[in-house]
Amino acid sequence: MGLRAKIRQNAAPLLAAGEQIQAVIPAQLGQPGPWAGLSHKLVLIATDHRILVCEGAWLKRSVVGKLLHELPRDTEIGPAHGYWGYEYHVPDRPSTPIWIPRQFFKDIARADQMRLSATPS
Repeated sequence: MGLRAKIRQNAAPLLAAGEQIQAVIPAQLGQPGPWAGLSHKLVLIATDHRILVCEGAWLKRSVVGKLLHELPRDTEIGPAHGYWGYEYHVPDRPSTPIWIPRQFFKDIARADQMRLSATPS
């Protein structure tokens, strides 16, 4: 089972009845660097009703911890750009950048594309 499928499985308890996951995006607080492995890990989960920002695990990227923040589904995450990754700022917390690795750019694009067809909550 791949990383995205494991995250979807682990995120299931956080979903409301009938809510469907559209994209999962592993991330971390701050920029990458020599100590990036020690940074606070996060998981963004885009559903058809909302975007969840959850705690991740330091060593296992597939772990979905407690819910930290909830965003309206019409929130745009991208467009992602950058050679190594993309720095996303949560709209109501602009001083806390979330860094998303380049390998998840397609997940950002999918989440943004799916937001247009999302069900209002």
